[in-house]
Amino acid sequence: MFLARSVLGTKLRRELWRMRGQVLAIALVIAGGVAVCVMSLVAYSSLNATRELYYQQNQFAEVFAPLKRAPRQVLHRVSEIPGVVRLSARVEAAAKLELPGFTEPVSARVLSVPQSGQPDVNRLFVRQGRLPAPGRNAEAAIVGAFAESHGLLPGNQFSVIINGRKQTLVVTGIVESPEFIYVLPPGGMLPDFKRFGVLWLSQESLSAAMDMRGAFNSVVVRVQPGYPLASVIHDLDRVLDRYGATGAFSRRDQFSHRFLSDDLDQLKIMATVFPLIFMSVAMFLLHVVISRLVNTQRDIIAVLKAFGYSNRQIAWHYSQLVLAIAAIGLVLGLLAGVWLGRGLGELYMEFYRLPGLLFRLNPAWLALLILITGFVAWLGGWRAIRQAAALPPAEAMRPEGPARFRMAGAERWFSGIRLSQPSRMIIRQMARRPLRALLSMVGIAMATAIVMVGNFQFDSVSLMVQTEFARVQQQDLTATLVEPVNAAALFGLQRQPGIRYAEGRRSVAVRLVNGHRDRRSALHGMPAGARLQFVVDKDLQPVDLPAEGLLLTDFLATELGVGPGEDLNVELLEGDRRTLSVPVAGVTSEFLGVGAYMRLPA
Repeated sequence: MFLARSVLGTKLRRELWRMRGQVLAIALVIAGGVAVCVMSLVAYSSLNATRELYYQQNQFAEVFAPLKRAPRQVLHRVSEIPGVVRLSARVEAAAKLELPGFTEPVSARVLSVPQSGQPDVNRLFVRQGRLPAPGRNAEAAIVGAFAESHGLLPGNQFSVIINGRKQTLVVTGIVESPEFIYVLPPGGMLPDFKRFGVLWLSQESLSAAMDMRGAFNSVVVRVQPGYPLASVIHDLDRVLDRYGATGAFSRRDQFSHRFLSDDLDQLKIMATVFPLIFMSVAMFLLHVVISRLVNTQRDIIAVLKAFGYSNRQIAWHYSQLVLAIAAIGLVLGLLAGVWLGRGLGELYMEFYRLPGLLFRLNPAWLALLILITGFVAWLGGWRAIRQAAALPPAEAMRPEGPARFRMAGAERWFSGIRLSQPSRMIIRQMARRPLRALLSMVGIAMATAIVMVGNFQFDSVSLMVQTEFARVQQQDLTATLVEPVNAAALFGLQRQPGIRYAEGRRSVAVRLVNGHRDRRSALHGMPAGARLQFVVDKDLQPVDLPAEGLLLTDFLATELGVGPGEDLNVELLEGDRRTLSVPVAGVTSEFLGVGAYMRLPA
């Protein structure tokens, strides 16, 4: 038995070396699939582990509740809500910044920090310097991305306008927050580190600037593990409703968390789709190579069986050949995947503000990937392996008999066409081996798909950006107002030097409800015949807004399970917070965003 193993082992090594070109080619295809899978899994595991640890250490909130203004005495009632284990009340504001050497408009979101320094919820990670000290109204900490883009360091100064009041602030620290892993400006779809930042001022300073001494306009809550978030949100809305609350929402709807979660979901999809393509191509190549090898070694198989080698030993020998090729590809893929995964994780860190990347790879996923790779490779050569094992020695000593001739069905279909002899041979060969022909076409299709997917992603993003910022949004400047104003303000803007034309629109925070389905969104009111910003369909043609009723994007309509002609409940999250039943007048496609639109008068 030892001799048998050594002889077949020598034969295996010689065949691997003799077919080294084909072995390397197939191994590289397998390595490509394994590398993409491992890269995605490494990036996903590392980012997910880093995020979860960051959330836990910095007490990231599970529920957020913005409101107009409430006295701090209300916090006692909030703390008594079942499920609430920790909370922080704060003051939030919008601000305009004036930075030395930067002439373009810069906006910011300003939040307060308590006198104790660190808030109980959404604690800050201090990269450099310190937090603003109590009693010092001219100090501020700034988010890291904004500081890096402008080269700001502790000790630098800049001007800020909060609630119409201008003051000069001194940078005391560079910080990160789990609430702002993805720093996105209001209404924006992409981060803009140069024109939007996040500041933290002392509670006393920001309360004085916003005329909110002894009050707050935002509360963030940590919830007991396993406790229903919907119940906490309902109780928070009930307590804060009279104070102008716009509706509490869970972490799932928080912008920063949602963007990172969506990217992590994309990594999981990438870990399955691309490896499937690579493995399909490798499976086909192994089928072709092992089938040809068995056909050329019929006499060798006969001699081995004549010397006493069993069918099982022959099958295991060719299985070893397949698994050796898979092992080479697996090792190359694992090494490349780990390296690429670490690089991809670092690339994500440039956009998501996490303190540092924790390298993680789930061993269970790795073991499953190894098993799947080996099984897929063996499955590719299974038919040829079975043929080699079942081949009788006497029959194997003879050359393979000629195939039985018969006119293929395809030849009958094309009987009216005068085909050349090579064309007839091609048609007959495909008809006699339909599985091989099918696998060949699938392999070529998958290989083409790999190239097409990369180009498709690039072209799709380019088209979306071009459509959104050149076709849909044709304005040169956008002014966002804190409070709604009447049309007189628009006429005043049109009289300013350099402004040729201006349009006004109204955006209202709403919750769209259809039965048990709901979605927080913004309802945009646009003027009839809008010229600067409008809605386009999938053919990039402007869509006329209905005189009455809602126009929904197709994704939003599908998520809510509603169609044209059906009524949709619209809960206003500001003002008198009415609930209206509005008919859906139409559904359209939109490349970026999820929106609901109405005529401005409606």
